[in-house]
Amino acid sequence: MAEIQLKNVSKQFPDGFIAVRNLNLTVEDGKFLLLLGPTGSGKTTILRMIAGLEDITSGDLLINGVSAKNTPPRERGIAMLFHKSALYDDMTVYDNIAFGLRLQELPEEEIDHRVKETAETLKIRELLSRYPEQLSTADRQKTLVGRAIVRKPSILLMDDPIMDLQPSERRHAWIGFMKLCEMLGCTIVYAEDEPKAAGAEGVDIALINNGSLQQRGSTKELYRHPANRFVADFMGSPEIEKFKNDET
Repeated sequence: MAEIQLKNVSKQFPDGFIAVRNLNLTVEDGKFLLLLGPTGSGKTTILRMIAGLEDITSGDLLINGVSAKNTPPRERGIAMLFHKSALYDDMTVYDNIAFGLRLQELPEEEIDHRVKETAETLKIRELLSRYPEQLSTADRQKTLVGRAIVRKPSILLMDDPIMDLQPSERRHAWIGFMKLCEMLGCTIVYAEDEPKAAGAEGVDIALINNGSLQQRGSTKELYRHPANRFVADFMGSPEIEKFKNDET
C-alpha cells in the first residue's frame, strides 16, 4: 500500500512545451483516483512521472512520505497499464500472467499459486489455458490487469486500458476496478478522457486541463458546483447551461 504526493510538480520537455504546471495532488493510501481531462491535458505525463518513466522538471514526488523523484522505476512498487498494452499472442492466459514472475525467477510453485489466485480474483480461472485470440475483448483486458497485479504492486497506474470496450462493458469494468482497489488494498490512479466515466458512484476525481488541476471532488460536486467555466463545460453542468440560456 502507498500514498502518493505530487508537490509543486512541473514537467517541461526539451522543445519548451510545458505538459504539467505546478501540480499539487495527493492520492491516499489504498484509494482510487480518476484522473480526468481531455486528450493532451497532461494525464499520461502525470502517470509516467509517478512511474518514473518521465523525469520531473521541478517539484517533488513522495511515496509514503519519502521522496521518490530519483528512485528507479523498478524500485517504486508500481505497475502501469497503457491503453495500447498487448498480450503475448503465442502464450496462454496463464503464461501471460506468469511472465513477469518468471523474469523475477520466482519458484514455480509460488508462480502457480499467485497466477491462480489472481485469476480467481478476476474471475478468469477457467480461461487460463486459452490463447488471446480465443478471448473476448473484456477478457483480454482482465488478463492484462492480471499480468500487472500478480506482482502485488503497491500502486497501480492505468492509462485507460479499457478504451476499446463497449459502453456496457466499460461500466462493468469500472465497477470491477473499484472492487479490485478494495480487495487488493493498492492505490490506483486511472486516467480517462471521457467525462461519462465519472458517472460511477463514489469516484474521487481530479480534473486536469493544460497540465493544471482544475478541481478535485466527486462527480456530484464537479457537476453541481464547478470551480470554473472549463469544469462546467467539460462536465456538462446544468448551471452553465442555465447561464448560457440566460444570455440569450
